[in-house]
Amino acid sequence: MGEFIPSTEKDVSVMMNDLRQIIKTIRDPYLSKLLDAFFADESFCRVFSTAPAATQYHHAYLGGYWSIFFLSPGWQSAFQIYIP
Repeated sequence: MGEFIPSTEKDVSVMMNDLRQIIKTIRDPYLSKLLDAFFADESFCRVFSTAPAATQYHHAYLGGYWSIFFLSPGWQSAFQIYIP
């Protein structure tokens, strides 16, 4: 589908693996369980991995959520209290 619709140039499987590694480092047991519940579900991961983050302008392409998460400079500081 990425041949016809704009999509991320990054390797989604690598980014998903990186995200799963980050989730393993979260100290809060409730947040960790919540994220595990979402990202252990392969059908959710497929939808999440290809979903655009917007309909126009900002990250409006397949896999747009990845750009927000991995390319935004402040994403790690948002989780600082949960990641050692």
